[in-house]
Amino acid sequence: MTKFLCLLLLLGGAGSASAQISATRYIDAQGVEVIQSRRAAVRGTEAGAPPAPVPAAPAAPARKVKTDNLMYDPKLQVSAAEQARRDRDRVAILQQELDVEARKYEAAFQRAQGGGPDNKPNADDAQRINEELYERQKNIQALTAELRRARSER
Repeated sequence: MTKFLCLLLLLGGAGSASAQISATRYIDAQGVEVIQSRRAAVRGTEAGAPPAPVPAAPAAPARKVKTDNLMYDPKLQVSAAEQARRDRDRVAILQQELDVEARKYEAAFQRAQGGGPDNKPNADDAQRINEELYERQKNIQALTAELRRARSER
């Protein structure tokens, strides 16, 4: 009879081992979701007892920023003549950058063409040149759009 009870207990324990393990989910003080097995011992609790949920950290109080004085700070204001000069300088700088990009694009295009059938770049060089051509083309488009916006603002 004792053997039968031992066998029954062993079979009963094996059946519960295949059961699904339960876990506890909670949010810690940093706002991170933690999933913890109930079987793991947690400091300050009994083994198998779920940990007490950690309360969420209190929200930081909102700070009010004064904006009234910032808008009328004389150091941040420029005269109309100064702003017009800056706008002209901006257009000139953008035009110079566009010219440099166009020259770099042309040089990369010439390298991609090679000097003839005997002077074609190898596959690695061709890939690098195509990437450079693509980047130069994106830069030219961006500079052109920025120039268009700067000229329309004048």
